[in-house]
Amino acid sequence: GLARLLSLEPYHVEVLPIAVSCLLLAVAFQRTFALYLAFAFSVLVALVQPDPMSHFVVLMGGTAVGIMVLDSVRSRTKLITVGFYCALTYAG
Repeated sequence: GLARLLSLEPYHVEVLPIAVSCLLLAVAFQRTFALYLAFAFSVLVALVQPDPMSHFVVLMGGTAVGIMVLDSVRSRTKLITVGFYCALTYAG
């Protein structure tokens, strides 16, 4: 329902809830837990898309890069840098 509504052309806003929730989990808990949930969320959202494999690769790839870069948050600059890396991965 909601994933299909958010993924309408040309915006593909389904990236936003997955990235934000998994990055928050990476800060609050461990990065491996956030990666497991990123995998689960990406699979669930990709299954309702017309081309599920390409959507899964984009969702999981961008979120995984953000989680891996987010090792410790000592300043706001780190969060901006992580957001920049996520955006580059999602756009590429």
